[in-house]
Amino acid sequence: MVFCLMPAMVFAIPQDKNFLYFKFLEMKKEKNGQVSQAIELVCTDPAVGAVKVFYRENSDPAVFFAPVKDGIVTLIVDKPSRISLFAFSTNPAGFPEKKLVAHTNLVLFGKSSVPAPRIMADDIDVNRFAGLPGIELLSSENYYWHQTGQVLKFCIKPVLEPDSSDIDPGNIRIFVLENHKIRRLTMDGTLDFSYDPAHDERLRKTGVTAIRQDILYTTMEEKNQKYFLTYSLLLHRSRKGFNDIFSGVSVLGTSMILFIGLILKKRRTPW
Repeated sequence: MVFCLMPAMVFAIPQDKNFLYFKFLEMKKEKNGQVSQAIELVCTDPAVGAVKVFYRENSDPAVFFAPVKDGIVTLIVDKPSRISLFAFSTNPAGFPEKKLVAHTNLVLFGKSSVPAPRIMADDIDVNRFAGLPGIELLSSENYYWHQTGQVLKFCIKPVLEPDSSDIDPGNIRIFVLENHKIRRLTMDGTLDFSYDPAHDERLRKTGVTAIRQDILYTTMEEKNQKYFLTYSLLLHRSRKGFNDIFSGVSVLGTSMILFIGLILKKRRTPW
């Protein structure tokens, strides 16, 4: 099955901000049973330095390196895999120094006897980026099939060392680019916040394979460093949001009345 972004979707992060983010392209099943996902790496900062892309797979603590070719990252899996994908870069120009962090999660359902290619990340690179903060999606229902109208929980924490954080929440403000519009989200706690994607009737009309990509983003400063953080979120149409419950209950009730009436009539009829 191939999922495609709705063609009307245009990304428009404010031009006065410099961000790095993932843009999902085609996902497809290969003939050998492997599944591949192409992802474009987009950066709005013209002075950004080299971009490094890494990922973790399932519960494996190992960090793998994801090569970038012509601005495209292609992930390949040979088994059902939960992928945590992140990219880092810096812009040393000016003060404080800018650090750009992109993050996303995805699930790919591969099934192949042919091992997928994996490249272990260099320890120097991992240590260099380990403490950088990122926007992290916390556990939620329908993990691999996020829907509009489904409340999702997020937090800000180091993406490679999630159990150790000294991030000062300060005046962090979270925004989301949702269906062409930018709106601010409310922080639930110190570094936590929720996002309830609005229902999208265009997704419902386009079909079950239609997806929409929203981008959550924020900027924060600490210790003479300025961070630009993004999280790319894939959304499907709601499975329940457009159900006409009243009409459904009415039809069910009418059917039950007719069924009971038919039984009573049969009981009263001698033949």
